[in-house]
Amino acid sequence: ATREDRTQHGKTTPCAGRVWLAGLGPETPALGVRHDAPVTQSQVAATIAALLGQRFTRTDAEVAAPLPGVLPQR
Repeated sequence: ATREDRTQHGKTTPCAGRVWLAGLGPETPALGVRHDAPVTQSQVAATIAALLGQRFTRTDAEVAAPLPGVLPQR
């Protein structure tokens, strides 16, 4: 893929509205490719924040929760 391929797409490009996320770390469970969990960008943001020790849901109950199964169990 070229830079133009990644920046010059829209509604007519298959899967252009999808965002992928990969997580890797010593405390991150190996879940493989997941097709059973619809994901929103707000969940991606909440997951990254949670991995950094921040909990967005404390500030607003309407904020999306982190992705299930990504955070280490404590």
